Amino acid sequence: MALLAVLPAEEADCDALADLILRAFTPQQIHQRLFGETDPKEHTQLIASQTRATLANPNKVVVKVTRDGNLVGQGAWTLPSTAGTAQPPRLPPSSAIKRKDELPEGTNVQLAGEMFRSRPEIKEPHLYIDNLAVDPTAQGTGVGTALLRAACHRADSQDLPVYLRATPEGVSLYRRFGFEPYGHEFRPDSNPDIFLSPMVRRVTIYSDRILPEELPRIAEIQRLAFEPTAVVRYLHPSVDPRVYEDFFVQQFQKLYKKEQEKQAGASVIDVARRGEAILGYAWSTREPAAQDRKEDDENLEERTIMPGMHEIRHREIMGPLERHSKSIPFPHWTLHVLSVDPKAQRAGVGRRLLQRAVDRAAEERLPLTLVSTELGLPLYRSMGFKDFAAPVVAEQDPSVKFWPMVHRHDVLYLRDRCRNSIFLSEREATPLESLSPQRLWPEISHSLTCLRT
Repeated sequence: MALLAVLPAEEADCDALADLILRAFTPQQIHQRLFGETDPKEHTQLIASQTRATLANPNKVVVKVTRDGNLVGQGAWTLPSTAGTAQPPRLPPSSAIKRKDELPEGTNVQLAGEMFRSRPEIKEPHLYIDNLAVDPTAQGTGVGTALLRAACHRADSQDLPVYLRATPEGVSLYRRFGFEPYGHEFRPDSNPDIFLSPMVRRVTIYSDRILPEELPRIAEIQRLAFEPTAVVRYLHPSVDPRVYEDFFVQQFQKLYKKEQEKQAGASVIDVARRGEAILGYAWSTREPAAQDRKEDDENLEERTIMPGMHEIRHREIMGPLERHSKSIPFPHWTLHVLSVDPKAQRAGVGRRLLQRAVDRAAEERLPLTLVSTELGLPLYRSMGFKDFAAPVVAEQDPSVKFWPMVHRHDVLYLRDRCRNSIFLSEREATPLESLSPQRLWPEISHSLTCLRT
């Protein structure tokens, strides 16, 4: 399936957007009650006129979604005004009209009046989603998800909560993005069998603080995030969920304490919270170069194995990965775990957690390494991670693979800083992207040495 593109709408799009909006909303019961007796042509022209006015409003955002150049979706949202908190329209653009003479002929005026008066006041600065519309022929293909992700991304970039009023058809999608009900369902007196559900997506707070009593929730997220994967089925073929979570808490407490004792600030857990709910977490540690690494107190053979884990497969996979991690010849940060509750996935939480780890490593001018499963590759590659060594492949199931990866933004920075080095100037003809993992390690190591001197 062709990729979707979410783009700013332009004035030339207004007629096509209006046609799409009307076709998207017409099957809905609430639209039929409001506009079932209107002339579609007149209504489409009115929506196009309203959309043009919306594009001229600096506090409004209108986007379109295309697939192979064809229009398949539209979204509109309101941003806080510079003079105060912008209040959203009381209806979606197909009926966002406040005066009777602006309504298309045949509108249920009584119901429209009730709808206009129903919106509760929102006092905090926020982003308000006016509407999301998907071409009926493209529904169920990710268009609505792409629109909602774009709106939430805009809100997250400004640390704003997101408000909307959901029709019954949209509630499940909104819940997946972390929206929750607020206030009361609105049921108009004249048509009590139809309703809208006010919903809010609270600001996601990212911090590097975690309380001991939160570890069971972290363990649950870890299990839920990885339970469906081929890796877990391969390594943990018969692990009871409760045993998994209890074991995880015990081992995590032990490992975290051990890393914290090594060096202050060398072990960081980033946590994403929305309200009181934990959505995901990432654990990273600062690691020395191989030659400076102290021997661990225990080796892989001596480590506690989770009850129900396949011991032979565990050693088969973890042995090469551990040898790889201990052989990295330069100081670096390592991202050990990135887990997001499945209910919060595909909403930008994992990307924000990963960005915090990338930024932390970059601040110290260090690379960031990790090991990815197949599911994580698209995210990591989109964030600039590159393959760092040959994948580790399970002997009994070649579909189970692990990719050692490294983020090289800091390497590019170091090369710029070291450009006057005679050693580096002799290599300027070799593009960094063409370096193999085997050649990349000494290149990074030399760059780090150059910077320190």
